[in-house]
Amino acid sequence: MSSWSCPHLDEPTEHCRRLKTDCVPGRPGCVLPSTLIFATPLEERLRSKKKQSRSEKKQSRSDASADQAIGSPRTRTDTDSAEGTIPHS
Repeated sequence: MSSWSCPHLDEPTEHCRRLKTDCVPGRPGCVLPSTLIFATPLEERLRSKKKQSRSEKKQSRSDASADQAIGSPRTRTDTDSAEGTIPHS
């Protein structure tokens, strides 16, 4: 068993700076030698990374919309009552 390192990998984000996309070792354009053999086929790793990216984007969108929905609480004014707005005479 061996390991590899890549000068283009941004480790905290697992992003390829060369290809400007998610790092999937062995994908077209990758600088790793084409003679490397991976336990999981490239197509499966690409599908898995796409699925993971979509779920992360979906989660971040739902978090953002939940933050917007919370907003600031409405304050009561003198024209409000427990049942609704008090009509003015």
